[in-house]
Amino acid sequence: MHDQTLLIDQATDDDARGQLIAELKACPPHEAAALLVATAPRLAIEALAELNPSFIQDILAAVPDEFRQAVMSCASSELARQWEHNQSYETGAISRFMEPTYAMFSPEMTVNESIAKLRTLVKTVFITYGYVTDPDGKLLGLVTMRDLLFAEGAARLSRRLHFPAPVAT
Repeated sequence: MHDQTLLIDQATDDDARGQLIAELKACPPHEAAALLVATAPRLAIEALAELNPSFIQDILAAVPDEFRQAVMSCASSELARQWEHNQSYETGAISRFMEPTYAMFSPEMTVNESIAKLRTLVKTVFITYGYVTDPDGKLLGLVTMRDLLFAEGAARLSRRLHFPAPVAT
């Protein structure tokens, strides 16, 4: 009986989140902010995470500071840090579209090791590319899901890179 109650509660939460997302998408930022303020911060963060990053910034700019802080405290540290960083850019700047980087890999990782890491990550975030970085976090190149799908499991990512990052002088 307890398991059934949990399933019903989960379905209700999913319905509420889906409805809130649809309502937020249908409104300009100031109206979306008013809707969001009437929502629990946990539900607000779940809905915001499904929106365009620039739209999120416009909404967060329109909510009271106290509510914005409550929402940010419910977000993952990576997401909160990225949203705070995005707030530093002017409205309309492409930089406001940035999202946290979750799929970061060492060039020495194998395809199998990368896939194992991705299996955990994709349960909570949408991932299109893997970012191969050096120990300091400098971008060395990208790995696509197609690369991983068709590569030998023991192959090192350093052999699968695309778009090597230009060296800054």
